[in-house]
Amino acid sequence: MICPFCRNEVDDNTVFCSFCGGMIANLPSEKPAPSKAFGIVSMILGILSLVTSCVWPVAITFAIIAFIFACVGISKARQADTKNGFATAGLITSLVSLIPTVALLALSGIAALLGSM
Repeated sequence: MICPFCRNEVDDNTVFCSFCGGMIANLPSEKPAPSKAFGIVSMILGILSLVTSCVWPVAITFAIIAFIFACVGISKARQADTKNGFATAGLITSLVSLIPTVALLALSGIAALLGSM
């Protein structure tokens, strides 16, 4: 291992550098925690898609974007071996909003076709 302070080679199990005396053991890990921004945006858009479910074009748009952001957030969390509850919540809310909205849209289209016959 290399001391981050003096750049000399030190043993891997050492706590203090034998050259400069710098403390090596309690240095923060170099791998930063993954951002949860995709998960938070996904959850907010999922909730907005539920709230705007009466206006189907807006609800479908929010739900699709929330689904994409949730998939990206979950993928980034898996790469970092962590969990992202916000992304999971965004995925669930987007699907809960998207599936009934698409089903009702299909039923209204079928009813309009049958009514015109």
